[in-house]
Amino acid sequence: MRDGVALQMGPGSAIVIPFAEARARAIERHRSLVDGLDPIDQRDTNRGKPAAGHTFADVMALELKGRESGWRNAKHRLQWRSTLDTYAVPVLGGLPVAAIATGDLPV
Repeated sequence: MRDGVALQMGPGSAIVIPFAEARARAIERHRSLVDGLDPIDQRDTNRGKPAAGHTFADVMALELKGRESGWRNAKHRLQWRSTLDTYAVPVLGGLPVAAIATGDLPV
């Protein structure tokens, strides 16, 4: 449970992950929960994603860094960053990502 919402995390595709490995993953995740760690936060951190509680500005910086290699030129990268810095960061920058609701978005 996180913020009153039940979360589930599966072991992976049965086509790719053998049953014995899926069982081992489940045991490892259960141990993490017993130790007071959130396996979903651990997974997201390992994937380079920010854990729950990170602000919009943190996530934005991480996403832009990950996506800018796919943009054709430096001008395009600057346009994305400038637009987000101008319109989104002043409103959402300091808010935790989990706390942002549709009504918080600038129009």
